Amino acid sequence: MIKAKAFLVLLSLFIIVFILFFGLKEKGFFSYLINNSLKEREVEVKNGADNFSFNNSYHAIDINQTSTNNTLDSLPSPHINKLGSKILASDKYLEANLTRMTLTLYDKNKPLKTYTILHKGPEDKWFRSPTGYFQVLSKEKNHFSSFFPVYMPYSLRFYEDFYIHGIPYYPNGEKVPPRFTGGCLRLDDKDAQEVYEFASVGMPVIVFDEVKPLKSQNWQLPLDENDTWIRQNFNNPVKINGEYFQHAGVDLVNLKNKTVRAAADGLVAHLEVLSPSDHGLGYTVILEHNINSQRIYSLYAHLSSLNPDLKIGQPVKRGEVLGEMGASGYGCNFYWRVGKDGCNETSIVDYHLHFEIKKAAVLYNPEGGFVCGPDKNQPCYGYTPKYPTQFGYYDPLAFMSQN
Repeated sequence: MIKAKAFLVLLSLFIIVFILFFGLKEKGFFSYLINNSLKEREVEVKNGADNFSFNNSYHAIDINQTSTNNTLDSLPSPHINKLGSKILASDKYLEANLTRMTLTLYDKNKPLKTYTILHKGPEDKWFRSPTGYFQVLSKEKNHFSSFFPVYMPYSLRFYEDFYIHGIPYYPNGEKVPPRFTGGCLRLDDKDAQEVYEFASVGMPVIVFDEVKPLKSQNWQLPLDENDTWIRQNFNNPVKINGEYFQHAGVDLVNLKNKTVRAAADGLVAHLEVLSPSDHGLGYTVILEHNINSQRIYSLYAHLSSLNPDLKIGQPVKRGEVLGEMGASGYGCNFYWRVGKDGCNETSIVDYHLHFEIKKAAVLYNPEGGFVCGPDKNQPCYGYTPKYPTQFGYYDPLAFMSQN
């Protein structure tokens, strides 16, 4: 009798292992497992105002990831490919355009070859493909992922656990489903090999998005639409002291015309002057707008200067000058840098406009409570520990397009 029971227990264990092993390879079970592992995020804020702990089992999801852009030919060129030497102090680098889904190799500041990016991360997830100024941190011809049991051929790590690589495959040689993505930039294997052979550790990597024309009668971009591009997206993943945050605004760059203008008619609700207590936002303007009988606020941060004529309560018209795009924060005019940030650093200045649309005229998160800091009782500035929309923020570009 005891032997029979032991046999049944062993048989049951064998069946469970068999289902898990082979089920993981099937798209349906795989999607169910990963989607459920990402539905709920366990967040623990610690080690300062801008840090939190994130427990997740997987860094991948099977999604219907296709390009949603139907007007690529009408988009103005951001001209970022002409600025590599200025932005990164290098004439040899990689440039990834996530709007056009292309990756270009540059040598002597001239394009050598452009490749198609097959997949990127989903824009509504915390692991959307990060945009910004990076560098090749490591190269591995056949990297084995630490998040899911797959090999990623010709891997170039450019930011934390985000890579440029070929098509992942399981240990048995089977390639992952076509739309499987964890936020990395995937190329065809042959293309990935060429990029891998061109790149070297330390080589700069620019990842950016283009700005689509706003089709709004009420709103305009705060920077000149021509030559403006996205340096950091809304909901962009940013890792600080080992913990992931999500960007609560959008960082816009225009190095040809740095004039910052009001995005819509409104009233001046707040003016933040440069001081050590500016929470890294530097010179900042907040405007109040009345949208469908609802008060909405736009924030313009890191300015190099403010329009001296601005006063609290003063009406402003759309397009009125607010100041100049800069890199101010923490009491100095050039805190934000390409590379290590700091008032006393000497690396290239990271000029950009941090632009938010939110539900209150405050520098911090308008909703969701004070959830940052070691005791979870401090506000968050510019980044949130979960999706920014849960903390009183709107996706700025989407909001303006829809209103």
